[in-house]
Amino acid sequence: MANNQVNKMPVAKEKIILSAESLFSQHGYESTSVNTIILNAQVSKGAFYHHFKTKEDLILAIIEFEHGKNELIPESDNTSKKPEEIFEIEIKRWFQALNNTKHLLRWMVPLMAHPVLKNKFQEMESESDKVKTYLVQLLKGISVKNAAAEAEMIYYFFAGLKMELSIYPNTDIKKHQEVILNKYLKIK
Repeated sequence: MANNQVNKMPVAKEKIILSAESLFSQHGYESTSVNTIILNAQVSKGAFYHHFKTKEDLILAIIEFEHGKNELIPESDNTSKKPEEIFEIEIKRWFQALNNTKHLLRWMVPLMAHPVLKNKFQEMESESDKVKTYLVQLLKGISVKNAAAEAEMIYYFFAGLKMELSIYPNTDIKKHQEVILNKYLKIK
């Protein structure tokens, strides 16, 4: 469903979001003005303010845009596969989503302390409960003892990896993926 919403986005809005992502990644959030975004996106100032009241609203739109492209909880049911296969598919998909968005982390992670955005990031925490619940289901499917605690561990493993990538963008994500898969699937 979310992917359909991304596809229905007005062209000018998508151009602004993509322009902002690129510019924030190159120059940082604070160093990128709305005028620079508008020039880079080749849209009018009116188009910007039609879609976004503030630069902070633009950040929230970027988060929603990327979230729509990289859903953590699948919309389709994988019941035809073995639980181990589902776990592996999902973990690999999550690492791919992380890899797809790692260019955003360097400028986005510090914004979690931004006075205006901090509350918005906290409001988004309800999504983390859904992700943890989904992880518990995956772990129970592969007979992991204490699935709730292990789900928390995996969730915070990803959170820590996001922090690491914000500082060291060339971190080898594949090695981290292998750690998770080896721990829970005991792949040799």
